[in-house]
Amino acid sequence: MNKGMTWYVRHYLFSFIVLGCLFFFFGSPNIKAESKDDEKKFRAALEKYLVENMHYYDSKSAIVKDTIITNGHVKKIITVDDPETPENEEKVEEYDSTIVVGYVKAQQRRDSFFLFDSTNIYYYAVDKNEFIDNSQIIGNNDVSNFFQTYSNKTYKEITPWSLTLFMLMLSLVVIVPIFIMLFHNISKETARFPRYQNDDKNISL
Repeated sequence: MNKGMTWYVRHYLFSFIVLGCLFFFFGSPNIKAESKDDEKKFRAALEKYLVENMHYYDSKSAIVKDTIITNGHVKKIITVDDPETPENEEKVEEYDSTIVVGYVKAQQRRDSFFLFDSTNIYYYAVDKNEFIDNSQIIGNNDVSNFFQTYSNKTYKEITPWSLTLFMLMLSLVVIVPIFIMLFHNISKETARFPRYQNDDKNISL
C-alpha cells in the first residue's frame, strides 16, 4: 500500500470516528428526548382513553408498568365488505407511525368502594394520535415480543382490601339474620315463662 492510499484510509477512518462521536454526543440525547416526548403523549392520551372506554375506571389510577417505543406499519379496516353484495366495499387505511406500547395497571371502582385491579396492553400510534389493536400492527418483532412477555400477565381481580370488605359484608348478611332469630326465640320463651308460673299459683289455690 502506497503512502497516498495509507493517508486516504487514515483520513477516512478519522472522519468516520469523528462523525460517530458527534452522533453519540449530540444525536443520542435528541433520540432520547423524542422518546420521552412520545411516552408523555402516550400517558396523556391513555388517561383520556381509559375514561372514555373502561367501565368503572377510577380516574387517574393508571400506572404504566413498562413501555417500548418503535416504528411500525399500521393497517386498519375502515369499512367491512358486505358479502351479500357483488361490490367490494372494504376500505383500508395504511400508514407508518411511531408506536408506543404500554403494559398498564389501572383500577375500576364499583359501588363507590369496591376496587378491582386491571392490567392490559395498549398500543398508541403517535403520528395519528389514536389507540390501535395489536392485530393492526403489521410485521413488527418488537411489538410481538412485548406482547409475548405480558400477554399472560393481563388480569382483572378484586383488591385485597375490597375482598376483605366484601367477605365482611357477606358474613353480616348471613350472621345478622341468625342472631335476630335467636334473640327473637329467646324473648318469646322469656315472655311465656311468667304466664306458666302464674297458672301454677292459681291451680294451687
